Amino acid sequence: MADIYSGNNETYQSLVDTFGRERIEDRYSFLFLTANEFLGLNEINVFFQVSKNLIREILIDYFSDILRLKDFHDIERINPIKVAAYTAYWVWRRHPIQQIAEFPIDTLKNAPFLSIINEWYAFDLMISMMYNKEIPFLLAAEELKTWNDFAKNIVYSLTYRTITPHYLESALTALRARNCFAEL
Repeated sequence: MADIYSGNNETYQSLVDTFGRERIEDRYSFLFLTANEFLGLNEINVFFQVSKNLIREILIDYFSDILRLKDFHDIERINPIKVAAYTAYWVWRRHPIQQIAEFPIDTLKNAPFLSIINEWYAFDLMISMMYNKEIPFLLAAEELKTWNDFAKNIVYSLTYRTITPHYLESALTALRARNCFAEL
């Protein structure tokens, strides 16, 4: 993974100085592996590949934002919701999953999510960072419809709306608060 540091980028070097090479390498590996796992689990890796260059761009953007947040708020650590929201935001913005082969027409008809694969990956990544992908498996059948509606709404927003990391952060915060409302 030495090529992640190629070039003489001042911004990148300041991020390495602040966060450490190991932390950035770990995040690179995490994003690259989860994107490939996402493709493999959906059995669509023959149509797509994960761009290493775009993963690098995501890292620079993500860590730059986190550094600004830490400096502005004068804090050492960012809460997990912000980490998940900012990671998903930059994945969504950079679209690291690239199409490399044409789909058969029947494939796209049966799997329309393929045309918005990066939006689904950003959502999946954000949820897995917060909940280890356990939510759909823990829900009763009647709650599963609500969950699916939530997922479709977020992906719809990622596809057709102007999104900020704050929007994703609010969605995750609302998701965490859902247990409170069941008791009201």
